[in-house]
Amino acid sequence: APGSDTNSWVLDARGDKWTNNSDTSIGGNLSSSDIVMLAFSGSKLWFGVNGSWLNSGDPAAGTNEAFSGLSGSMFLIAGADTADGTCSGKLAASLTYSPPTGFTAGWA
Repeated sequence: APGSDTNSWVLDARGDKWTNNSDTSIGGNLSSSDIVMLAFSGSKLWFGVNGSWLNSGDPAAGTNEAFSGLSGSMFLIAGADTADGTCSGKLAASLTYSPPTGFTAGWA
């Protein structure tokens, strides 16, 4: 499952980051109306919600990332761990928030 090994990095609905079956809180609970953001530099990953970067992160400055030292191929996934197995959401065709300085829109 995502977050259960050293090669996956997760933000869950409680605002916890996960990797290697270990979690650390970096934000508050997320709601179904929240807009989740991410910035990825090639070795660092930041998560944000509703226009604010979690954990006082600043991707433009390269500071307070959720995870660092990342390498290899990256794949973006979304899912839910709910009692009934449902998950809803959407990937927007246009951005609600501008990418941080030095970053581009999209996962490329």
